Amino acid sequence: MADALARDLEQQVDGFKACFGGEELKRACATLSGALVSGRLPAPLSALAEDSDLHLRELAFAARQYAVATAEQPDDYDALYNHGLVLQELSGKLQPASAEQAAMLRQACSRYEAALLLKPSSHAALYNWGVALSDLARSVKPSSPAEAVAALHLASQKYAESLQLHPRNPQALNNWGLVLQELSADARDWAERHALVRSAMDKFRLALRSRPDFDRGCYNLGTVFYTFAMALQSDTDAPASKQAKDLSVRTLLAVAAQYICLAHALQPAKDIYRKSLSVVRQMLPLPFLRAGYLTAPRSRSIGTVTETFRRDWFVLDHRSLRQASSMEASLSTAGAGGQRVLCTASWAGISICWR
Repeated sequence: MADALARDLEQQVDGFKACFGGEELKRACATLSGALVSGRLPAPLSALAEDSDLHLRELAFAARQYAVATAEQPDDYDALYNHGLVLQELSGKLQPASAEQAAMLRQACSRYEAALLLKPSSHAALYNWGVALSDLARSVKPSSPAEAVAALHLASQKYAESLQLHPRNPQALNNWGLVLQELSADARDWAERHALVRSAMDKFRLALRSRPDFDRGCYNLGTVFYTFAMALQSDTDAPASKQAKDLSVRTLLAVAAQYICLAHALQPAKDIYRKSLSVVRQMLPLPFLRAGYLTAPRSRSIGTVTETFRRDWFVLDHRSLRQASSMEASLSTAGAGGQRVLCTASWAGISICWR
């Protein structure tokens, strides 16, 4: 009956075509949404335009629309910038490290560059240009390591320029640190590696000072300490005696474990933090991550004219920051012979302090 009705409607209504589901329904939806424009999309976009995911089809359609808009109005900053964003998101849906993905990322970079010519003060365009360059470096590294390194250096420059316009942006600082950390892995010698690692640590620390609850910055700072410790342990050219190097490795690993532990405490549901903590848990200092004095107003005096303060010994572990009990105070000072002293360790200019 349905077939007969469909044939009658096709004869009576010009252009009507029956659709009962499956591939025909997908194509009908794509055509109605405007996402499927035959013969006008580049090959990667054509494939995405026919994808079963509606969001991907919408992105492919948006990419085509922005391409048309920028061709007709090359001085439209918003169209150029948004075209870069769409291309960058679409590139993540293509085969990793493929020529098509790299080409789409290069096009996204060119869109950001054109947008910045129209609006040099756009920190958002500079930031996303840096992100696209970082993605491009990962995409081309297997086939063209030299281009990957060049893209990372340029990404570092774009993050720096973005931060000049929008200082203390935690995400830009974090991404800049990741770029420097990646560059350190391909450093020519130990001195260059140390300089890049130290700079990466500075960026992660600044990100955390700007946003103390930034779990990714905390985790990345832990990983940069960990990878540097592993590199120091295995590098026979490191300028230090074996005893000094072993002490530095242990200290760096302890600090790495603490930052990873804190990232897990901030976001315990994240699987990557849980897995990383299982690797470094045995490197955590015991019995507490930190112990030291804190000064706070007495509760009864808060808000009064005669507000008074009290100085107490606090401990921090994986559960909480709290005022130490008598036993906890005794445990936290036992390692120092009962004296609450400030301890420091340093390796090649990277200093670590704890109580």
